[in-house]
Amino acid sequence: MAQFRAACSAAPDDEGFREVLERVSAASAEFRRLWAERDIEDAGQIRKELDHPLVGLLVLESTALKVPARPDLMIVLHTPLDEANSAAKLEWLASPEGRRGAMYPVAG
Repeated sequence: MAQFRAACSAAPDDEGFREVLERVSAASAEFRRLWAERDIEDAGQIRKELDHPLVGLLVLESTALKVPARPDLMIVLHTPLDEANSAAKLEWLASPEGRRGAMYPVAG
């Protein structure tokens, strides 16, 4: 939320940000509550936990880097952390066996 607010404040006249803000505010009381806190945080490093349908929990560090020549662009790197054997799970997903496994529906 704080990063979204920072992005919005960097482009106050952006109609896309305004539209997202209006739609999500109308749909979510939690969003309205968090938006009212007025936190601002530039993108940087954050921890992400994802529940992948084939391999389960993935724990990643997400690093956002601004492109100096193009302030409207950002590069986001996702680095697997040691927790939950994330690197090995990602390697398996990228393997021929993992790619074949992704072609079949997963129960649940």
